[in-house]
Amino acid sequence: MTKGERIKQQRIALGISQVDLADKIGVSKQTLYKYENDIVTNIPSDKIELLAKELHVSEAYIMGWKDHFEKQQERIQMYVERLMQLSEEHREKVLSDIDYWYTREKSK
Repeated sequence: MTKGERIKQQRIALGISQVDLADKIGVSKQTLYKYENDIVTNIPSDKIELLAKELHVSEAYIMGWKDHFEKQQERIQMYVERLMQLSEEHREKVLSDIDYWYTREKSK
């Protein structure tokens, strides 16, 4: 997978539009399009850093230095951080849902 493909895939997974991401990293929509479609492959390091922050992945992931498993670990860490910011009531609900789905899938 290319840098552009990783950027686009993560942007879509997070439900972020090209316009929003471009604005957040300080480039035009056309420039982001060029990044995502590998028209521009020499992305400036400051933009890689901003992309990683906005897409909740590491710079190493965008550059292709980390594999899918490591990306999943980063994503899980992001959700754990979000979970810890919820109220205790909502945290318990999420954990209960996880237990439910885990038990249901393991019983198949």
